[in-house]
Amino acid sequence: VQASVCSQVINESKTVIVNPLPSNPTVNIINPACRENVGSISVSSSLIGLQFSIDGVDYTNTSGVFSNLLPGTYQLSSKNTNGCVSIAATVVVANPPVEIVTQFDQISPICEGSTLIVMPIISKNLVPGSWSPIFNNLKTTTYTFTPDASVCATTTTMVVEVKPSLNLNATDPAVVCQPNTIDLTDSRIVSGGYLGLTYTYWYDAAATLPITNPTRIDQSGVYYIKAAVTSECSIRDIVAVNVSIANEIKGIRYVTVTPQSNEPTPLSARNIGNSYSWYPGLGIDATNIRTPTFNFNREVQYEITILADSGCVVVDTLLVKPNSLILPLLGPNINVPKAWTPNYDGKNDKLYPMMVSMKDLKSFRIFNRWGELVFETKTMGAGWDGMYKGQLQMVDVYTWMVEAIGSDGRVYKKTGSSVLMK
Repeated sequence: VQASVCSQVINESKTVIVNPLPSNPTVNIINPACRENVGSISVSSSLIGLQFSIDGVDYTNTSGVFSNLLPGTYQLSSKNTNGCVSIAATVVVANPPVEIVTQFDQISPICEGSTLIVMPIISKNLVPGSWSPIFNNLKTTTYTFTPDASVCATTTTMVVEVKPSLNLNATDPAVVCQPNTIDLTDSRIVSGGYLGLTYTYWYDAAATLPITNPTRIDQSGVYYIKAAVTSECSIRDIVAVNVSIANEIKGIRYVTVTPQSNEPTPLSARNIGNSYSWYPGLGIDATNIRTPTFNFNREVQYEITILADSGCVVVDTLLVKPNSLILPLLGPNINVPKAWTPNYDGKNDKLYPMMVSMKDLKSFRIFNRWGELVFETKTMGAGWDGMYKGQLQMVDVYTWMVEAIGSDGRVYKKTGSSVLMK
């Protein structure tokens, strides 16, 4: 450098030091992972003392690691100890991957103990993964599909229903007497099934001869009930049912017995059952045995209700007519037959109280086994013909209550039961 000062020439020199810019560091970008919203940038450099910035303003970061970064574009630069700043490098943190919703077709219900199913390990939209727990063919189970770690996809669940095996059991219906029938469709006969079963009825175990009317079986024998499910899974079972229908025993009239008045005379009913009931109880020493003794001086016609060994009820009649009738004056009394047959044959068609020395009937009421009042009258001589709500009622035991006023002015009440027979 030259300058003129007072015509003198002065020579002076200076050294200028130019510091180099920091070199661009190595950058590692970690983009947001599946189901995450932030990523990170890490910087590595061989230089010591560098400070880093991703916005060109804040150089306080000395570690070179920038965490929890939202997806976007960043300008990465470094500053050395001399304050020199590197040329900014553009760094992009990408958006997280789109999560795929895995899709599978529902597996249909299977039968208990059927062949094990291999669950698909690739979804319909090509997501690989695995299922847990191990497939169970014995009970309904919920399974979880977990996608492979390399794929951003949702987990999903699937319930595979296992239809339990049938274990049908049959309870033989009680013996009935002709003309009654058995209803094989009665829900009390078969147990061990479940909702959705279809029942069919057959004459043979191979189920080749169908029963056209299973609600009215009128012959004794072995019949078969088959249950099946024919929807997602075929399940079948068949059970045998023993049906017993006793032959009808018709009531008979015995030969009239004509003993001497007030002379003990043995009477005898047919030996066909194990339970006997004589009605009325006048003049005999017992009403619940087969061979009571008669000792009376007036004519009596007995109705003998017999519970046969087959379970059927039959009513016989016996007229006892002493040779010398001396009719004593009898006090007020009420008797109701033990059985009646409303079959419109003109014999014993109605149930009504037989009253002796009674002047007024206050009420005669009849109830079924469920306590429903099926008949009521206040008219002497009126009786029930077995009809209730327009329908002839079934063979059964019915309870009655009667109240009347005797010729002596006293109130007489009686209760009991009678059998409706057909």
